[in-house]
Amino acid sequence: MSELIVDATKNHLTIRALAICLGSAATLGVLVVAYRNQTRRKVGDLEYGGGNDKEIQRLRADVELLRTEVDELKEQLLRGRTVTFTRDGSRAGHKSCLKTGDLRGSVRINHTSDDDYYTSADEDWIAPRRDAPATNGAILSQPVAPAASAKRQAFAHCDKLFEELQGADEQYALMNKWKADEGEDWEVLWRLARACQMQSGAFDKKDPRKKEKFFEGREYGQRACELSPGDFDAIKWAAVLTGGATDYLATKDRIEQGNVFKSYLDRALAIDPRDFMVLHMRGRFSYSVSQLTWVERKMASTFFADPPTATIQEAIEDFAAADKEKPEWPENLLWLGKSHIANKDKASARQVLEPCSRLTAPDEGGMACIREAKELLAKC
Repeated sequence: MSELIVDATKNHLTIRALAICLGSAATLGVLVVAYRNQTRRKVGDLEYGGGNDKEIQRLRADVELLRTEVDELKEQLLRGRTVTFTRDGSRAGHKSCLKTGDLRGSVRINHTSDDDYYTSADEDWIAPRRDAPATNGAILSQPVAPAASAKRQAFAHCDKLFEELQGADEQYALMNKWKADEGEDWEVLWRLARACQMQSGAFDKKDPRKKEKFFEGREYGQRACELSPGDFDAIKWAAVLTGGATDYLATKDRIEQGNVFKSYLDRALAIDPRDFMVLHMRGRFSYSVSQLTWVERKMASTFFADPPTATIQEAIEDFAAADKEKPEWPENLLWLGKSHIANKDKASARQVLEPCSRLTAPDEGGMACIREAKELLAKC
C-alpha cells in the first residue's frame, strides 16, 4: 500500500507544480478536482471492465489522497493559508501568507462558499458548456489581459492615495498616461477630474493655476459623465469641478453653468443622498443663489425661462448634513458659518466657526478656509 500512496503523491504533486506555474490557488483547486474526477472514472471503468485489483487499489489510493488535498485547499481558500504536505500525503503544517482580500483575483469568498466553488469545479469538468471549444480533455485557462489588470492596479493605487489625501500630482500623471495610451475612458477621466480638484487645493484663490485646474477638471468630469451617464463617481466629479469653475465665470455664464451644476448634484444625490461632498456642493449652490443681487436675479430671468432658485435655509440644511457625514472639515464648517451669518444668526455661526478656527489642514485651500473662519469669528 505504501507504494501506491507514493505513486499517487507523484501524480498530485505534478498537478500542484502545474498550478503554481499558472499562478493561483483557484487554478490549483480546479486542477486537483479535475484530476480527482478523472481518476474516479478510471476506477469505475476498471471495475466495470474487470481490471486487475492492483490497478484499482492504486487508483483508489489516488482518489483518497486527492480528497484530502481538496479538503486542505478548501481550508486554504477560506483562511488564506498555504498548506504543505509530506511525501505520504499528510499535512506538514501551515504558514500565513496572505492578507485579507488577497484571494480576490481568484475566488470571491464573500459571494460563493468554498463548497459552492468546488461543486462548480466538479460540474464544469463533467459537463462543459455547449459553446465551449473542444479541448480533448485539456484544461483551458482564461488569463486576465495584462493591460486591463495593470489599469485596475493603477485605479486602486490612485483611489488609495485619494483616501489618504496624498499624491495629487502622482494621480494626475498616472491617469494622464492611461488617457494618452488608451484614449477616452470614463473611469480614467473622472479620476483625472478628481486629481485636478486635489491639485487646485495647493493654490490660493487668486492664483491663476487654481482656475486652470478647475477648468481642466471640469472638461474631464463632464466628458466622463457623457460616456457613463449613470455612474455616481462620474456625476459627482463632474459636479464638483463644474461648481468650482463657476467662481471664475461672468454672471450670465455662472448662472448657466449653475443650472448644469445643480442637475449633476440632483442626479448624484438620487444615487447616494449621504455623500458629504455632494451635500456640501449643493449647499454652496443654494448659498450662491440665495445671495444673488436684484440685478443678477433680473438678468437670470432675462436670459433663462427657468432661473435657479434656492434659500439660505436650504444651504444651512445641506452644510449641516455634510457635517454629520464628515465632521471637522474646515471648508464645510466655514460655509456653514457663513450661511448662519447670512441668515443673521451670529450665535449659531460662532458655534461652528470657533471649532473650525482651531483645526489644521493638509493643503493651502484648507488653511485658507481656517484663516477666513478666524476673520469671520472676530466679527461675530
